[in-house]
Amino acid sequence: MWTCFFTLTMILTAIVCSESESVTGSRDSLDSFIYDYTLNTISSPHPLTGKPYQVSLPDNLSDIRVSFIRLRSSSMWRNGVNHSSIEIPPKTKTRPFCTRVDLVYQNLVGDLSSFYYGVPDHTLISPVLGILPYDHSNSSNPSLDLDSAGIRVTFPSIPLRRDRRCVRFDADGTVEFSEVMNGRRESFCIGRKKGHFCIVIPSEKRNDEGRGTAIGIVAGVVAAAMLLGLGVGTAVSRRKRRRRKLEVRSEKGESLGWIWVGQSRMPIGSTIRTQPMIENNYIP
Repeated sequence: MWTCFFTLTMILTAIVCSESESVTGSRDSLDSFIYDYTLNTISSPHPLTGKPYQVSLPDNLSDIRVSFIRLRSSSMWRNGVNHSSIEIPPKTKTRPFCTRVDLVYQNLVGDLSSFYYGVPDHTLISPVLGILPYDHSNSSNPSLDLDSAGIRVTFPSIPLRRDRRCVRFDADGTVEFSEVMNGRRESFCIGRKKGHFCIVIPSEKRNDEGRGTAIGIVAGVVAAAMLLGLGVGTAVSRRKRRRRKLEVRSEKGESLGWIWVGQSRMPIGSTIRTQPMIENNYIP
């Protein structure tokens, strides 16, 4: 019985983990598709170094705004990059090193931000902005990382709230929180590495049950049923042992009768009493 309980626990854990892994896999697939699609749709035979490109994705991904620029790593180290809402400071380098770096900027507007990116118990109040570097000369594993003093990601028109937090989504699925910085007319986040950035606030408590609550209820009901079954089995086994002890005791002592009480067969002593004896034969 306990084996079944542990097996169920492992299955529920696997469901939650597999769901998290599938979301991370969807993000990676989306990023790879955007990069490949960008390279295939740029008009010139090869992207010109230092020239920014705007890329229009297919209709089903039209809510994602994509920009692309190819730079020399030495130029990024000397001058940094200032493109749209993302600013990369000087002395930023790639890991591993490459001669030219392809920078892909993503802006997930609308529902796509919350569809691909979410933080438990938090609500997104900004679109998700991404900065992803690639090595175009490495076709087998083009993804790079950035080592920077601080990548600045700007979010205009974000409500001012004291409970706001910056979030950076890493490629491996981890989530990194940081403080929101305030400018004159905008808010911005600072990160030392590549990734996707957004601003979140704590979610309000909701009465409807989510997936995690449903799984917890199912696990609790099954566990309670197993414990109940174990308790009933223990009580029945204890009752049988007690009845057996009474039977053995009756076999060793005087013969006992039996009586049925409901559905139970219980031992009972003889109802015949010892007959009284007259002390003498005198009869008045």
